[in-house]
Amino acid sequence: MTQILNNQNKNVFNLENSNFGIVSDFDPSLNSGSTLSVVEWVDIRISNLKGVLKIFLLFACWMSTTTVVRASECAAVAPVEESYASSSSVFVGKVMNVRERTRNVKVSFKVYKVFKGRIDDVTVVLTSLPNDMGQGYPFQVEEQYLVFTYLQDGRDYTNLCTRTKLLSEAASDLKLLARMGQFAPNAGTNNAPTPGP
Repeated sequence: MTQILNNQNKNVFNLENSNFGIVSDFDPSLNSGSTLSVVEWVDIRISNLKGVLKIFLLFACWMSTTTVVRASECAAVAPVEESYASSSSVFVGKVMNVRERTRNVKVSFKVYKVFKGRIDDVTVVLTSLPNDMGQGYPFQVEEQYLVFTYLQDGRDYTNLCTRTKLLSEAASDLKLLARMGQFAPNAGTNNAPTPGP
Protein backbone atom coordinates (compact mmCIF):
# COMPACT_ATOMS: atom_id res chain seq x y z
CA MET A 1 0.00 0.00 0.00
CA THR A 2 2.88 2.36 0.79
CA GLN A 3 4.26 1.73 -2.61
CA ILE A 4 0.94 2.53 -4.31
CA LEU A 5 0.59 5.82 -2.42
CA ASN A 6 4.14 6.80 -3.28
CA ASN A 7 3.49 6.05 -6.91
CA GLN A 8 0.64 8.55 -6.78
CA ASN A 9 3.08 11.22 -5.55
CA LYS A 10 1.58 11.38 -2.08
CA ASN A 11 3.69 11.52 1.03
CA VAL A 12 2.78 8.99 3.70
CA PHE A 13 3.72 8.36 7.30
CA ASN A 14 4.28 4.85 8.51
CA LEU A 15 3.36 4.76 12.19
CA GLU A 16 5.70 1.81 12.76
CA ASN A 17 8.81 3.73 11.74
CA SER A 18 8.00 7.26 12.95
CA ASN A 19 7.66 9.32 16.05
CA PHE A 20 4.05 10.02 15.20
CA GLY A 21 2.70 6.99 17.07
CA ILE A 22 0.84 9.38 19.37
CA VAL A 23 -1.73 9.71 16.59
CA SER A 24 -2.90 6.17 17.25
CA ASP A 25 -3.75 7.18 20.82
CA PHE A 26 -6.37 9.56 19.47
CA ASP A 27 -7.78 7.20 16.85
CA PRO A 28 -8.04 3.57 17.97
CA SER A 29 -8.65 2.45 14.38
CA LEU A 30 -5.04 3.36 13.65
CA ASN A 31 -2.72 0.66 14.83
CA SER A 32 0.91 -0.13 14.31
CA GLY A 33 1.75 -0.53 10.67
CA SER A 34 -0.97 1.86 9.46
CA THR A 35 -0.05 4.52 6.99
CA LEU A 36 -1.42 8.04 6.74
CA SER A 37 -1.24 10.55 3.97
CA VAL A 38 0.03 13.98 4.89
CA VAL A 39 -3.51 15.32 4.59
CA GLU A 40 -4.88 12.69 6.97
CA TRP A 41 -2.06 13.30 9.43
CA VAL A 42 -2.63 17.08 9.31
CA ASP A 43 -6.39 16.56 9.80
CA ILE A 44 -5.73 14.51 12.91
CA ARG A 45 -3.31 17.11 14.24
CA ILE A 46 -5.81 19.91 13.59
CA SER A 47 -8.50 17.92 15.38
CA ASN A 48 -6.17 17.55 18.36
CA LEU A 49 -5.37 21.27 18.29
CA LYS A 50 -9.08 22.09 18.18
CA GLY A 51 -9.49 20.13 21.42
CA VAL A 52 -6.63 22.01 23.03
CA LEU A 53 -8.05 25.30 21.75
CA LYS A 54 -11.46 24.45 23.21
CA ILE A 55 -9.87 23.80 26.59
CA PHE A 56 -7.94 27.08 26.37
CA LEU A 57 -11.10 29.01 25.44
CA LEU A 58 -13.02 27.43 28.31
CA PHE A 59 -10.23 28.42 30.68
CA ALA A 60 -10.19 31.98 29.29
CA CYS A 61 -13.99 32.23 29.68
CA TRP A 62 -13.73 30.95 33.24
CA MET A 63 -11.07 33.54 34.06
CA SER A 64 -13.12 36.39 32.60
CA THR A 65 -16.19 35.16 34.48
CA THR A 66 -14.15 35.11 37.67
CA THR A 67 -13.21 38.75 37.07
CA VAL A 68 -16.85 39.68 36.41
CA VAL A 69 -17.92 37.81 39.54
CA ARG A 70 -15.27 39.68 41.55
CA ALA A 71 -16.56 42.98 40.16
CA SER A 72 -20.10 42.06 41.11
CA GLU A 73 -18.99 41.12 44.65
CA CYS A 74 -19.16 44.82 45.47
CA ALA A 75 -22.18 45.60 43.28
CA ALA A 76 -24.20 46.26 46.44
CA VAL A 77 -22.31 49.39 47.45
CA ALA A 78 -23.25 50.74 50.87
CA PRO A 79 -25.80 53.60 51.08
CA VAL A 80 -24.55 57.20 51.09
CA GLU A 81 -24.85 57.60 54.87
CA GLU A 82 -22.90 54.41 55.59
CA SER A 83 -20.29 55.19 52.92
CA TYR A 84 -19.86 58.69 54.31
CA ALA A 85 -19.40 57.38 57.85
CA SER A 86 -16.77 54.82 56.83
CA SER A 87 -14.83 57.12 54.48
CA SER A 88 -11.75 59.11 55.44
CA SER A 89 -12.72 61.82 52.96
CA VAL A 90 -15.51 62.63 50.52
CA PHE A 91 -15.09 65.28 47.85
CA VAL A 92 -15.95 66.42 44.33
CA GLY A 93 -13.02 66.87 42.00
CA LYS A 94 -11.77 66.87 38.45
CA VAL A 95 -9.08 64.38 37.41
CA MET A 96 -5.97 66.27 36.34
CA ASN A 97 -3.57 63.35 35.92
CA VAL A 98 -3.63 59.54 36.03
CA ARG A 99 -0.31 57.78 36.40
CA GLU A 100 -0.02 54.00 36.46
CA ARG A 101 2.70 52.78 38.79
CA THR A 102 4.07 49.36 39.68
CA ARG A 103 1.47 48.44 42.29
CA ASN A 104 -1.27 51.06 41.90
CA VAL A 105 -2.54 54.08 40.02
CA LYS A 106 -1.89 57.62 41.30
CA VAL A 107 -4.73 60.03 40.47
CA SER A 108 -4.39 63.81 40.95
CA PHE A 109 -7.59 65.81 41.50
CA LYS A 110 -8.46 69.49 41.43
CA VAL A 111 -10.85 69.60 44.38
CA TYR A 112 -14.06 71.65 44.06
CA LYS A 113 -16.09 70.68 47.13
CA VAL A 114 -15.20 68.78 50.31
CA PHE A 115 -17.91 66.98 52.25
CA LYS A 116 -15.62 65.19 54.70
CA GLY A 117 -11.96 65.35 55.63
CA ARG A 118 -9.28 68.01 55.29
CA ILE A 119 -8.16 68.10 51.68
CA ASP A 120 -5.98 70.54 49.76
CA ASP A 121 -7.17 72.20 46.55
CA VAL A 122 -5.15 69.59 44.66
CA THR A 123 -5.02 66.11 46.15
CA VAL A 124 -3.78 62.65 45.23
CA VAL A 125 -5.79 59.46 45.60
CA LEU A 126 -4.50 55.95 44.92
CA THR A 127 -6.45 53.09 43.41
CA SER A 128 -5.55 49.55 42.38
CA LEU A 129 -4.55 48.79 38.83
CA PRO A 130 -7.72 48.45 36.68
CA ASN A 131 -7.02 44.81 35.87
CA ASP A 132 -6.10 43.99 39.45
CA MET A 133 -8.38 41.93 41.69
CA GLY A 134 -8.38 44.94 44.02
CA GLN A 135 -11.11 46.61 41.94
CA GLY A 136 -9.21 49.67 40.79
CA TYR A 137 -11.41 52.57 39.71
CA PRO A 138 -10.95 53.50 36.00
CA PHE A 139 -10.55 57.28 36.33
CA GLN A 140 -10.41 59.37 33.14
CA VAL A 141 -8.49 62.65 32.82
CA GLU A 142 -10.71 65.78 32.66
CA GLU A 143 -13.74 63.93 34.08
CA GLN A 144 -15.34 65.07 37.34
CA TYR A 145 -16.09 62.61 40.14
CA LEU A 146 -17.67 62.32 43.54
CA VAL A 147 -14.90 60.49 45.42
CA PHE A 148 -15.14 58.45 48.62
CA THR A 149 -11.73 57.47 50.04
CA TYR A 150 -10.48 55.21 52.81
CA LEU A 151 -7.14 55.33 54.59
CA GLN A 152 -4.60 52.60 53.96
CA ASP A 153 -1.00 52.94 55.14
CA GLY A 154 -1.62 56.65 55.76
CA ARG A 155 -2.74 57.32 52.15
CA ASP A 156 -6.16 57.95 50.61
CA TYR A 157 -7.40 55.09 48.41
CA THR A 158 -10.59 54.42 46.50
CA ASN A 159 -11.92 51.56 44.36
CA LEU A 160 -15.02 50.25 42.62
CA CYS A 161 -16.48 49.04 45.91
CA THR A 162 -16.79 52.58 47.28
CA ARG A 163 -19.51 55.04 46.21
CA THR A 164 -17.00 56.86 43.97
CA LYS A 165 -18.70 57.72 40.70
CA LEU A 166 -18.85 60.18 37.85
CA LEU A 167 -20.28 63.50 38.99
CA SER A 168 -22.89 63.28 36.22
CA GLU A 169 -24.25 60.12 37.92
CA ALA A 170 -24.13 61.47 41.49
CA ALA A 171 -27.08 63.90 41.75
CA SER A 172 -28.95 61.99 44.47
CA ASP A 173 -25.75 61.34 46.45
CA LEU A 174 -24.86 65.05 46.30
CA LYS A 175 -28.28 66.04 47.68
CA LEU A 176 -27.91 63.66 50.63
CA LEU A 177 -24.33 64.74 51.27
CA ALA A 178 -25.34 68.41 51.23
CA ARG A 179 -27.96 67.70 53.92
CA MET A 180 -25.54 65.58 55.94
CA GLY A 181 -22.81 68.23 55.60
CA GLN A 182 -24.82 70.63 57.76
CA PHE A 183 -24.17 68.31 60.71
CA ALA A 184 -20.66 67.11 59.87
CA PRO A 185 -18.22 68.60 62.41
CA ASN A 186 -15.15 67.44 60.44
CA ALA A 187 -16.15 68.75 57.00
CA GLY A 188 -13.25 70.29 55.08
CA THR A 189 -12.61 73.99 54.66
CA ASN A 190 -12.43 73.98 50.88
CA ASN A 191 -15.15 76.37 49.70
CA ALA A 192 -14.52 76.16 45.98
CA PRO A 193 -17.76 76.10 43.96
CA THR A 194 -19.19 72.76 42.91
CA PRO A 195 -19.11 72.57 39.10
CA GLY A 196 -22.31 71.93 37.23
CA PRO A 197 -22.92 68.47 35.73
